[in-house]
Amino acid sequence: MSTATPKPPAPRPAPPARADGPRRDSLWRALFFLLVLVLILITVWHVTDQITKRHAEESFADGQVALQIARLESRAHAAEARARVAAAEAARDSAIATTGIASAHSLAGSGSKRIQEIFAAITDAISRAGTSSSSTTP
Repeated sequence: MSTATPKPPAPRPAPPARADGPRRDSLWRALFFLLVLVLILITVWHVTDQITKRHAEESFADGQVALQIARLESRAHAAEARARVAAAEAARDSAIATTGIASAHSLAGSGSKRIQEIFAAITDAISRAGTSSSSTTP
């Protein structure tokens, strides 16, 4: 046996150093950071757009509901106005009929022969109009 001490293995040669090595890594990190930043900005923009769109849709729906309520209220007011007009017309027609009947009674009792002939002609015309309209209706 030999008394010589064993030699440690020879060190491996280091890979040749590139001149742009550390700089290339920092460039990739910067590009990755920019990519992540752009993705975050796109996500924030998308979420904001969705919220804005939802808000606009809700606002439009609220406006439609308010418009329908206004239309219903307008229709109700129109119906009330029509009912008032119909009642006023009925009251007017009743007053006209009452006045006509009173006038006819006062004229019927008068002694003028000409007034009684006019009253008879009017009464006869009314009765003919009533019978002709009732005969034309089924």
